[in-house]
Amino acid sequence: MPNLPEDIIDRIRQIERKLQRTATAAATSAAVVPWQNVPLAAGFTTQTTTPQYRIQGPVVFVRGDVTAAGAGLTEGSVVAHLPSSASPAAQQVITVATPNTTASRVDVNTDGSVVYHGPNATWIAFNFVVALG
Repeated sequence: MPNLPEDIIDRIRQIERKLQRTATAAATSAAVVPWQNVPLAAGFTTQTTTPQYRIQGPVVFVRGDVTAAGAGLTEGSVVAHLPSSASPAAQQVITVATPNTTASRVDVNTDGSVVYHGPNATWIAFNFVVALG
């Protein structure tokens, strides 16, 4: 035989959980900053998709791709500078795509500089996430 009071209490708890998830989702989406263009260092331009960043809660999403005039990307090239609001509290090392088969990376430093490390390349994909805290 069904236990109506317990069934009602269980259903109320389910509804409360759904309301909490909805409130959390609303708060998270309200904290999303629109996409902004990443300030590129001298000599670097957009390859096909403009490099942009967006802060969402405790992380920064970065998208786009970059190419370099002349010699291209070389070891230690400062490619871009994220603004202080999008800079990590500690250096982050991130694997990135290039046309090379050898692994390449960028270091995103606390001053916002994005520094390329890897073999010479003609472009680099800016598709990564940076933790702010």
